[in-house]
Amino acid sequence: MPRASRRQEILEAATRNVAANGYSGARTRGIAESAGMSEAAIYRHFGSLEDLGQEVYRVAFSKYAERIQEATDAGEAPSEKIRNAIRATLTLYREDRPAFIATLIRLPNFTPALPEGLIYPINRIESIIRDGQDAGVIRPGEPLLLAAMFFGALLRPMLLAEGSAAGPFAMLDDTQYDQTIEDVALATLFPAQD
Repeated sequence: MPRASRRQEILEAATRNVAANGYSGARTRGIAESAGMSEAAIYRHFGSLEDLGQEVYRVAFSKYAERIQEATDAGEAPSEKIRNAIRATLTLYREDRPAFIATLIRLPNFTPALPEGLIYPINRIESIIRDGQDAGVIRPGEPLLLAAMFFGALLRPMLLAEGSAAGPFAMLDDTQYDQTIEDVALATLFPAQD
């Protein structure tokens, strides 16, 4: 029987590999080298590269979904819940960049592999938007569309930071852009105060 610790090592190596190269650029040989094992060891734990990619996605996305759930459970007002979601996202990006990049940028086609009963972050934000609209504090509009716009404003800067040349927009170790990101993401939901 394969050792569970090796499975975790494979997952971590695969996450780093997918974050760096994308799923289409990931190779079992590179993952095996990064994990310090043979390719055969990978196939003892995972039937295929696709199975491994799905597991990387499931683990990392579940972690993000749980983090958003915890963040939005804290706070009373919709604006506080949304701020918590923004801050949790930025924190997770910095704490576990490879998992964040692999999941939210590199592996979007593996959504069906998620565990049953998982509350998707977009659905959690949609629910908060509905509550905020009922309270008259969030702008009118289709809640799911507003949630998508919110995540676009929140995640797009990280996509830009990952795709830009080193230096001009480095977010990983620099929090100087966080307030702007928060303000713009909030503006997608909350009417401007005159």
